[in-house]
Amino acid sequence: MAIQSIIADLRKPSHETLLQSILDKKGGRYNAQISRMDSTLVNLYTSVNPLRMATDRHGISIELTMDTPPGTGRVKSTQKRTEYWHSISRKRLMPGGLVGLLWQTNHDIQLFFGLISSTTNDLIDWVKKNSESLRLRIKFFDPAINLNVMEWCQLEERDRRGRKILLLEAPVMYESIRPFLQALQREPTSFPFSQYLAHSRGYQVHGQPIQVGRPRYTISQPNFAWSLDCLFDGAHPPLHLDPADPVSVEQSRSELKVSSRLDSSQADAMVDCLTKEFCLIQGPPGTGKVCSLRPLLD
Repeated sequence: MAIQSIIADLRKPSHETLLQSILDKKGGRYNAQISRMDSTLVNLYTSVNPLRMATDRHGISIELTMDTPPGTGRVKSTQKRTEYWHSISRKRLMPGGLVGLLWQTNHDIQLFFGLISSTTNDLIDWVKKNSESLRLRIKFFDPAINLNVMEWCQLEERDRRGRKILLLEAPVMYESIRPFLQALQREPTSFPFSQYLAHSRGYQVHGQPIQVGRPRYTISQPNFAWSLDCLFDGAHPPLHLDPADPVSVEQSRSELKVSSRLDSSQADAMVDCLTKEFCLIQGPPGTGKVCSLRPLLD
């Protein structure tokens, strides 16, 4: 969805678009608002300049430079720059990370996906000497980009002005999603939880959250209920959660927030996980995403 928004901004350039504001700052985060409750976020790198085709252990890769985005990664202090890129090396521009290259030539826009093949040390060695640019090697899936690079390298600087190349980075390790993508290639119309993972037209238009059903095991077993006693410290009246009973669900949610060792957000996450067949929990390290569920799993 973010890529579609960026392409739309490229086709209709304006000083009022989010893309133009990022271009003016020489990079940043592009947050595409899909609906009132749904958005996608990518890191956008500007002034991409393909330098050459190189060979490494991954095969043929493209070596390129791009603007350093605003922030600590662009400061004049070599030590601070180095520390910054070390600290985020597992989140941004990480080896094996999935990236996309948007290549615009006049009205023609091409999209190439690839994986970062350079190492973190390669990046650090470069930023020690350069505060305004970054240098990467990327192995692209589509070899057609090689022709673009060869043509680009032969162009004079004035002939490059009618072309624009942007690098998009999604904070995801390709290997972690590769099995899922391969499954989609084998069964493009059938995959688990498709009714939740695939956007429906109605969901985008009305911006309403998708109604998630109960876990199957709670439906197949009559009178199924969770015992939540292990979530309380000390003496506490028995508490049972019946996923089929809305009153029981809300009472359990309220009691967990008031008397259990969970905080409010953890209590909400706990109840949602126990009453829905599909639930996604997110949060920074140390917020108890796993610890809050462990007593029940044990």
